[in-house]
Amino acid sequence: MKKIIIILAVLWVGFAFMGYLFWGGAKEKIAKAEQDLKEFRTKFNAIKKTSDSLDTIVASLNVQRVEYRTQVDSLYEVIDMLENLRQDDIIRVAQLFQPDDIVEEVRETFPKFKRAPMGVAVVPHPRTGLPITTFQMPIQLVSSFIADRNDVVNLLKQKEVFKIVNLTLEDVIALQDSIITLKEQKVMAYKEGLEFGMNKYEQLTKEYINTLKNPPKVSLFPNKFALVGIAAGAAVGYAVGK
Repeated sequence: MKKIIIILAVLWVGFAFMGYLFWGGAKEKIAKAEQDLKEFRTKFNAIKKTSDSLDTIVASLNVQRVEYRTQVDSLYEVIDMLENLRQDDIIRVAQLFQPDDIVEEVRETFPKFKRAPMGVAVVPHPRTGLPITTFQMPIQLVSSFIADRNDVVNLLKQKEVFKIVNLTLEDVIALQDSIITLKEQKVMAYKEGLEFGMNKYEQLTKEYINTLKNPPKVSLFPNKFALVGIAAGAAVGYAVGK
């Protein structure tokens, strides 16, 4: 019987010690848990605020990107308009037949030769001697024709190169847009994960604090049924050991 009492005493002390390990110093543990939660929430809010600020900046940049794209489209329209004007001008000049109209067109095209003598003259053909109608102008004007023609040829070559550059740039922009979209999706996933983790941490911490504040009711003095069971178990163990 004495040994049974000793066993019961040991069990009681064990229960008491386990209770102390978990709920002992509950006030300090509660204060620490609440402080940790507060600090973590502060850091989380700071990160979220920074993230929201970056979202605002990204949204502003996207607005600017749309505006720039609109400007580019407008410039494309200007290019098309200029090309149409060029085609119309080619047709108009090709329809000039009267000498006076041709002279006036040359003077308007080359203002520095506006007062230079030029016009239509009939001269003999250098081989046949037959009279032919020619347009006479200062020799300096011929060099201007040659230079302008060379400029036109060069500009046409540049135009073809710019077409290739433009197509390549369009591909680069499309690729950059795809990269930006993927990064935005990645950041959004991180934000959602961080939000989920914060909520879970806060929930578990509050449950932990609530458990410390309201520990389960564990009686250190077992009721009569538990006492009988423990005593019986101890007696059996004692008998077997003996």
